[in-house]
Amino acid sequence: MTERPDKRGTQRVQPFVVRCLIVDGARRLPGYLTDLSAAGAQVTVEGEPPAAGAPVVVEVRLGREAAPTARRLPATVQWARGEAAAPSFGVTFQVTDEERQAIEAVLSDIRRKASQI
Repeated sequence: MTERPDKRGTQRVQPFVVRCLIVDGARRLPGYLTDLSAAGAQVTVEGEPPAAGAPVVVEVRLGREAAPTARRLPATVQWARGEAAAPSFGVTFQVTDEERQAIEAVLSDIRRKASQI
């Protein structure tokens, strides 16, 4: 197995899968948030993904399993692949410090749980 250098400046959690809803203008696309970091994520959707550069809102429930918190995370689409069996795109979050801290807390919790396995 070879490791490729990561171009991102933030650590990611893989695999990470949680249901989400993408708001792209008037369109609402159900999907799954994957490959999560404090700065962004990959999203897999049913249907045509938003275009690169498009502003979107990622609606997702993050946090403790018993009481996840609904979040509306503004983001910008960085890339999109619509021709695959599972269309996907990458987003960079445009969030407040409070929202970024909430995402980092979720990531920290996931890493802690993973280290106990």
